[in-house]
Amino acid sequence: MTPILVIEEDLDWLRFYNEHLRPEFDIEKWSEAQDLRKLLKTKEFEAIIINLQLQRQDGFALIGQIKQASPYTPVIVTSQV
Repeated sequence: MTPILVIEEDLDWLRFYNEHLRPEFDIEKWSEAQDLRKLLKTKEFEAIIINLQLQRQDGFALIGQIKQASPYTPVIVTSQV
């Protein structure tokens, strides 16, 4: 399966991704306890889905970390606006 990283705090959205993407993709959820840079250096993802409006993290800062560690991985940005 194709690995995709999901950076999302909302449980409803996580359920949505699992229900609709799981048949085709291997969904991995990033948690704050994990070091994002380390994860991106040890595992390759075909795409990353990130909610820009995270409550406990700065979404823009995380995108910067993603692009430093994995510059060619597509990033899909979501927002609840």
